[in-house]
Amino acid sequence: MSERLAWAALALSVLLFLALAMTWLWLSTRTAHLMDTLEQLDRRREMLRESINALWIEIGEQTAPNVVEMRARQLGFVPARALEYADAEKSSAQR
Repeated sequence: MSERLAWAALALSVLLFLALAMTWLWLSTRTAHLMDTLEQLDRRREMLRESINALWIEIGEQTAPNVVEMRARQLGFVPARALEYADAEKSSAQR
């Protein structure tokens, strides 16, 4: 092999090595960034899950029969004295 060809092969090898090193560095950086993003999303998902659970508990507390009855009485509603059923076919109330 001539000396000129050897230098060209060496230069090409160095360039190839640098390209591979830069690619590896880029992939490593990108992977680290994506892992950080995934961790942030996991933390956010957990916070949202806790918030949703707290809201379901609050809904359960606010819609409990005793709470609904108390709020209805505060608004002036009273229990019915007698139950009446509407018959759609007869269009009249029945007791």
